[in-house]
Amino acid sequence: MKLLIIFAAILSLFCRCQAKPEPPSEGQYKTTDIIFPSPPHRPKNQEEQSEMVASSPRYDAETYKVELAEPSLFPAKVIRHAYLRLQVKDYAASTKALNNYIAHWKAFISNAEEDRASGTLENSLTIRVTDDNFEPLVQDLLKESDYLEQKTITSKDVTEEWLDNDTRLNSRKKVEERYLALLARAKNVKEILAIESELRTIQEEIDAAAAKQQYLQNQVAFSTITLDYFQTTSPTISPDNSLTKRILQALIAGWDGTVAALILLIQLWPIALLITLLVTLYLKFKKSRFSVINTPHL
Repeated sequence: MKLLIIFAAILSLFCRCQAKPEPPSEGQYKTTDIIFPSPPHRPKNQEEQSEMVASSPRYDAETYKVELAEPSLFPAKVIRHAYLRLQVKDYAASTKALNNYIAHWKAFISNAEEDRASGTLENSLTIRVTDDNFEPLVQDLLKESDYLEQKTITSKDVTEEWLDNDTRLNSRKKVEERYLALLARAKNVKEILAIESELRTIQEEIDAAAAKQQYLQNQVAFSTITLDYFQTTSPTISPDNSLTKRILQALIAGWDGTVAALILLIQLWPIALLITLLVTLYLKFKKSRFSVINTPHL
């Protein structure tokens, strides 16, 4: 009997736990009124992640359009320069070989300065070469080196400057188009003159930006190599400065001076003759006067 009562109590308790809760009364909120945010979707692999990035919108402030983001493919703009100073064995042979290397890699010499100082033959070349042939040409030029005195290679990244200038150029061109449209709709001379004044300023800025862009393009497309190569030759023999040599030179100089003075006197013979005549007349006049003074009076 006791077991039956215990079993009935356990069964009653189990039924209460399984019973559903009563629906909420009026004025109470419902569970359907609360919206829980769904967790963000996480990509399962690399391909799905790439698709999500490619489909994400990007706002373009210039055109006021929504575009799909895409990776930047703009190549870097780098200006490269190399400085080489070489000592060569044979100046003439190295000059010929270096010119052959320059022609082979389709480069050109923009400046050349040759110096033949005492005991040294030296040449300085400024070479312009395409960026693709820059390193091969440097390696070939080094082949003529008997002694490498200096080698310096520098690179300057002008990508940011290029993009900034390109953006300014395109912006100014759009402004120019708007001014041209306004000029076509101008109604009087005053408006035409005002628009043309602003348009002239814009066009000057466009020309300056275009010139800078062209300069950067040239510097990037053609790298610069400054090549100095030289050959040391036997020094020039200094002149003989011994005492005997100096005495001989002094005697020769004295004789040359005497001859020069004699020639000068010969050239001035009319003046010498005139001076001699005047002195003779003066002495004769003085003598006759002295005789008159000393003659006794009768």
